[in-house]
Amino acid sequence: MKRILITGANGQIGSELVGYLRENYEVIASDVNLSNCSEPKEELNVLDKQRLLDICQKHEADTLIHLAAILSVKAEQNVPLAWDINMQGLINALEVAKELKLQFFSPSSIGVFSSESPRDNTPYLTPMRPNTIYGITKLAGELLCDYYY
Repeated sequence: MKRILITGANGQIGSELVGYLRENYEVIASDVNLSNCSEPKEELNVLDKQRLLDICQKHEADTLIHLAAILSVKAEQNVPLAWDINMQGLINALEVAKELKLQFFSPSSIGVFSSESPRDNTPYLTPMRPNTIYGITKLAGELLCDYYY
């Protein structure tokens, strides 16, 4: 059975995705705050690359879904923290996935577009001009994922 580690499991997407995937897969939830997560779960700050590596090895994960991020409002209040979590956290996840040869997924966001971008049937080659630090990190994250994979 597939073993999936999800970072940011207690967040906006993770809190829904964990339960859905657990219907068919073994899912390990990880987050800095696990108050709403059921077992199996592991406390994890994505800035701790060694801990992420250890958790993946301990649970013999074959897939890493990286959702951990600081979202728009909180990100605007602390840009350096948002950059660290969103970018260094992603780099750590990509490095661990590469080292352990894991399948990897990290979603992008509508935040990569600007307010001038078409909202319906957005063309693939739409210019991306994010106007928040969250959007900027998600766009940079897309490029990092392309680089690694």
